[in-house]
Amino acid sequence: MRVNGKRIFLENHSIENLDKMYLWCTDKETVEMECGQPNQFKDIEEFKNAAMAKFIKCNHDSNSDFCHFALYKADDGELIGSVDFFDINETRAEVSWMIGDKKHRRKGYGTDAFFTALGYGFKIRNWEVVIVSTRIDNDSIKNMCAKLGLDYEAEHLLDDYYDIGILKYEITCDIYDKIAGDHPGKDLPG
Repeated sequence: MRVNGKRIFLENHSIENLDKMYLWCTDKETVEMECGQPNQFKDIEEFKNAAMAKFIKCNHDSNSDFCHFALYKADDGELIGSVDFFDINETRAEVSWMIGDKKHRRKGYGTDAFFTALGYGFKIRNWEVVIVSTRIDNDSIKNMCAKLGLDYEAEHLLDDYYDIGILKYEITCDIYDKIAGDHPGKDLPG
């Protein structure tokens, strides 16, 4: 499955690109950005290995409560991050994304990933609601959502792998249609 954005595309992971994902899962700064306090991990190796297996196994076709896409630059096909859908059911899902490659952060790829992920959720999966989840201190996402007029609820997630304050933005298809403008995700087949 491939989903095209303006400057990025989402595609199922392949075994060939797991080396970059593996590096990002072992980078302290990236792990903290994604998961919160890394000292909360019972076993970082266990988390990393479970994540690697999920990246391949839980894709668009897996029909599970978790779906993972690799995030590539459209111009040269370089892997720069990932998009995760979780807590999936027939009508809704949560989404988060990460620009794992530090040299590509703060260049608009995350915004494109946001709109492409929403387009996938509403136009391909026909969900009624997509909840955007982000760290409470992720100013890039907070600023983007504020500019789009989106409201949030704050929560705290604490379990074996995460100790993180998060913001959740609940977006319906109607809201998406209003904020997406000319993004290609609006025209995905439904």
